[in-house]
Amino acid sequence: MDKYGIDSHKLMYHPREVSKWIDGEDFYPIYIEISPSNGCNHRCRFCSFDFTGYQTELLDYKLFEKNVPLMAKGGVKAVMFAGEGEPLIHPRFAEIVQLFGINKIDTALTTNGSLMTKEMSAKTLPYFSWIKFSVDAATPETHAYLHGCNEDDFDKVMTNIKDAIDLRDSRHYKCTIGAQAVLFRENKDELVDLAIKLRQLGADYLVIKPFTDHQYRSKLDLHVDYDNFYIDFSKNIRRFSDDKFPVILRDKTFHDLTVDRCYRNCHALNFWSYIDSYGDVYACSNFLGNQDYVYGNLYKNTFDQIWEDRHKRKIKVDLRDCRQICRMDKINQYLDGFVKQQDGVNFI
Repeated sequence: MDKYGIDSHKLMYHPREVSKWIDGEDFYPIYIEISPSNGCNHRCRFCSFDFTGYQTELLDYKLFEKNVPLMAKGGVKAVMFAGEGEPLIHPRFAEIVQLFGINKIDTALTTNGSLMTKEMSAKTLPYFSWIKFSVDAATPETHAYLHGCNEDDFDKVMTNIKDAIDLRDSRHYKCTIGAQAVLFRENKDELVDLAIKLRQLGADYLVIKPFTDHQYRSKLDLHVDYDNFYIDFSKNIRRFSDDKFPVILRDKTFHDLTVDRCYRNCHALNFWSYIDSYGDVYACSNFLGNQDYVYGNLYKNTFDQIWEDRHKRKIKVDLRDCRQICRMDKINQYLDGFVKQQDGVNFI
């Protein structure tokens, strides 16, 4: 039921870049994650970036005007707006999305959805490949508890999802619209109802993933003792999944929480990058705020200069400092197969 490759990876669709990596050649990142603002109108109890303090820093639009064409020319294929804040807080967010679209770079968005109004959807949906709404409950009370927001935000988010879907369908846009929930003991009994609600709205999927802690975040006061309920939960919610509306349980990720990594180095650094709201270009978002993992800053140099000179920084990630599971885990497992090439590979 994971037709979107959410619990896997899609690097196998980029053989040219993988071949260059194997041969030691340089290339631009396929994918970049960008945080237009580190401010947020929610205070999620499980936020990985609560240590940033939500300062409402905004990336200057002029940086995008200067660097997006350079990214496109270098070979960047996609950007996803998310990061340490809510992207829609940026007052020129729609213009930023349109700029990437005009330059033929695929765009996507992860959002808490409260600011994804009908007007914002009208300006951005034609350019998005997908939007993922973070919805972690089926009731206003639990949503407010988990997201640190007002209870009326839940109905607002569901209305915004419905409006975006209706607009997408009426104008035949190709944007996939889904939702994501992080599983806790506190919300496990509501996620079936959430799946039903989203299906009724016309959403394309619901993905359910485990919580993975960030080394800098404050102490979590939610329950993630998955061993005590995951099997029963997964059997129950799978009954509401089909080809039309898949409920994507990230089974591989839940499993990998309990096993050690099979690789010793992060190979994925070559294929993606992260730009924070201060203009810093990072090797990895796991080390946000740590200048040891910054290639350069867009207020000082252009993206092409930073990327082409990044090897001078000699950044190497110590996996002991990484999250237990990161979004590049499946890519690293895939790439490690090229590093540890076994005998008999020609017998395909």
